[in-house]
Amino acid sequence: MDRGVAVIAGALTDLDEVSLLGLDQAATAASLVEIAVAEARLGELKHRVLAHASQVRVEEATGAATTATWLARATRTTVRTSRRAVHLATALETYQRLRAGYAAGRVNTEQAEVIARALDAVPVDIPATVKAAAEQRLVDLTSTPATACEQEEGERPEPVKAATAVELGAAFCELLERLDGSQVPEMSTGATVVVTMTLETLTGGLAAATLDTGDRIAAHTARRLACEAGIIPVVLGGSREVLDQGRRKRLFTRAQRIALATRDRGCTAVGCRTAAWFCHAHHDQPWATGGATDLTNGRLLCPTHHRTAHDPRYEARVLADHQIEFTLRC
Repeated sequence: MDRGVAVIAGALTDLDEVSLLGLDQAATAASLVEIAVAEARLGELKHRVLAHASQVRVEEATGAATTATWLARATRTTVRTSRRAVHLATALETYQRLRAGYAAGRVNTEQAEVIARALDAVPVDIPATVKAAAEQRLVDLTSTPATACEQEEGERPEPVKAATAVELGAAFCELLERLDGSQVPEMSTGATVVVTMTLETLTGGLAAATLDTGDRIAAHTARRLACEAGIIPVVLGGSREVLDQGRRKRLFTRAQRIALATRDRGCTAVGCRTAAWFCHAHHDQPWATGGATDLTNGRLLCPTHHRTAHDPRYEARVLADHQIEFTLRC
């Protein structure tokens, strides 16, 4: 594998300074088609190696939560893009006809993703022979100018689906606003949604408010939520430092967890984007060894990184920006 990748890199290096002045229209078109085929074949190789990366848990070396989060950081891509890549890599382990078309350059990455999602959605009670025939048909259709994987804008029955989704979304929001959070287990801040806004916004200003997920909502929405919810004041210093540290106890109090969520905005492990509401409150210096239960000794970590922090196989290093980096010990 190393030798093959080196050959590919060498060939690309040879093309760095190649002149395109001698290419006429036909040669230019042919080159673009061949490059697209090579790109697809290289994409299949990438996803095949990525499937192996998931099997050997390549993320363990850096303490990343998943292969996708490791890939996002290592290749400087978004977590969303990396998750799609991992999903396709896993799907290609099952859909061998799709893999063959991808490896031959007849199916590009976008088409492979669409076909994999379509095959995943096939009901489980459909006979395997029928599903295999559908897979082959979809692969074959990618060679036609207008594929089954693509639709014109006018062909999409969006209005009905969008209306249904909006209605369900509105109902779900209403449910969240009416829920009694007193019986909800407190893994982090329970069912509390922390909205950070100025007093001016609360009393009638136009500026947007910020949720603990980092998303922004309109001022009128924040005021509507405040009408039927307890208001938790959070006092911030000039650099968003939380000034009120609360009482020292073995476990972080609810108020302290809200303060941590306001300050950290989510998991503080490098490269992790888990929202604050799903995180645990962690002591940098363990309480059992004298660490205080206050904000200067606390941080938010997602469940995976919280386990990593207590795993003796990993060394933790706190960076200047308050992020924490985990490295597998030699």
